[in-house]
Amino acid sequence: MVPALAAVFGASFGFMMPVTTPQNGLVYGSGIVPISKTVRSGIVFDIVGLVLIVLLVPVMASLVGFV
Repeated sequence: MVPALAAVFGASFGFMMPVTTPQNGLVYGSGIVPISKTVRSGIVFDIVGLVLIVLLVPVMASLVGFV
C-alpha cells in the first residue's frame, strides 16, 4: 500500500512540461512564458515534491496505519 501511496502523490507532482497540468498548458499557450522558463521553474518544484514524498509518505503511512 505504501508504494501505491507514493505513486499517487508522485503523479500529482508533474510541473515541468506544459502537458502535465491544464494551468501549465494555458500559460504556455499564451506565448508569454517560454518553454525553457517553464522547465527551469518546474524542475525545482519536481525536486521539492520528490523530497517531500520521500520524507512524508512513510510518516503518513504510519499515521494511517499502513505500516
